[in-house]
Amino acid sequence: EVSADKVRCAVGGAFLVASADITVLLALVRLVSLLVHDAAAVGTKEYAGEQAHFVITVGAFALLA
Repeated sequence: EVSADKVRCAVGGAFLVASADITVLLALVRLVSLLVHDAAAVGTKEYAGEQAHFVITVGAFALLA
């Protein structure tokens, strides 16, 4: 028989894992959007300013890995 404490712990753990998954997913979506934006900026006048965003994006990806 499963006690209420075990059920509460399992549900809390499931919510914790789900929130962590959502956080990582949102970070990856942001990462991909920045990479696409930086790739589109190659060859344009604004390329010099985009390098800083690219460095930040790669750094964020390294933290996730």
